[in-house]
Order: sequence, then C-alpha cells, then structure tokens
Amino acid sequence: QFFVLTGLCVTGIVISNLITFPEPTCVWREEHFLDTAAFVHMSLDACTLRFVPASSKKPPESGVSAIKINFAYQESPGITLDAQTCGANATFMLVNTLRDEEKYKNFYCNIEVVVPERYIVPHFTVMAVGDNTTFVRAGPMDADSRGFGINFGPNGLELLGTRLVAKLENITAKSILYDVRHGRCDAKDITTSSWANFTSETGDLMVSTRRRTTVRFLQRTDNSVCLTA
Repeated sequence: QFFVLTGLCVTGIVISNLITFPEPTCVWREEHFLDTAAFVHMSLDACTLRFVPASSKKPPESGVSAIKINFAYQESPGITLDAQTCGANATFMLVNTLRDEEKYKNFYCNIEVVVPERYIVPHFTVMAVGDNTTFVRAGPMDADSRGFGINFGPNGLELLGTRLVAKLENITAKSILYDVRHGRCDAKDITTSSWANFTSETGDLMVSTRRRTTVRFLQRTDNSVCLTA
C-alpha cells in the first residue's frame, strides 16, 4: 500500500480525544435499504455521519443483509433530502434553502450507515458542502461498536469538500482519499490494497497503519510533519 499526505498550510499531530462530535437527534425521518448499490454518493451540509455495526441494533434491523442508511434532519419546508436509490448508483443530497440567518438555527442532520457483519461496503463518497463542518465517524471507538471494522474490499472511500472532520479506525479498502480544505482527519489502523491520499489546506492529519508502507508528503509551509515507525 502507498500513502500520500499533503498539508498545504499546516499538517500536524492531533490527539484523537480532541475530536468531538455533536450529540445526535436520532428520530429517523427516512430509511433506505441499499441492496443493489455499487456506488454511494452523499452531498451533506453540517451533518454527522456514523457507520455502525448491524449487531448493535435490535431486530429486525440487526438482521439486514445489505447496508441500510437512516436519516434524521430538521423538519422544515426549506430542508429536503433528495434520494435516488434505484440501480447501482445511489445518491443523497441534503438541500437547505433557508435564508442565511436561519439556515443553521436549531438545525441538525444525523445519518447512520448500518453495516452487516462481513459485508463488503460499496464505494462511498461524502462531499461536505456549505460553511459549517460535516463529521464522519467510522470504527470501533464507541461503546456500541467495539471490535467493529469496515471492509470496502475492491471499493474506495472518498471524503471531500470544504469543512470535514473525520475519525476513522480499522478501515480496509482498495483506496482512501481525504481531500478537504479545512477540518481534521484522524485515521488509525488503515489498510489499502492500492493507495491512500490525505490532502488539506489547514487541516491536521494523523494516519497510522499496521502494514509496511511507503509514504510521500508535500508541505508548502512550516515544518510540522512527523513520521514514525
């Protein structure tokens, strides 16, 4: 595997417990079962996205045979979820058309991706749009996800956009791309069969793997890169 880390302004070491995530409001307004999707694309604005094991759920949700995505978001005429789930390409776009002064007032958007045991997750892309931060959390770091790992198999994981904070652990994929202008990425125990690329203008990046790997990095300012083995 091959890792690339790029920090255009600041690249640093962060402590994982400094990354905090807002408490979810989890009254699911929409639920989508993706049994035919090979690609999943989400365009999110100030959302919290969390991957969870199906074993942490109660029946019948604990017995799902493919990924299931739950959405909870503010009920307002100006906030809608555009979901296209027929076929191999599943797309979700959260649209917030409220006026700027009302856009994020009492706003919440929480998403769960329920993953069955030993399931190969399809190619997943998260695009963070808007001026507020989107959060992505995936791995065994919570009480209901101990021992949880996510396997994308021959597929990839892409985290893109303006402001995105990611906390990832025990992830296996063909490729991983984090390309975000502002935010933070804490990626622990990452395994790729091809490559991983982490790029940010101002974000802190911390990446670790248990596998032997080659690392290249580019940093245009400061001297804030630390490589350990």
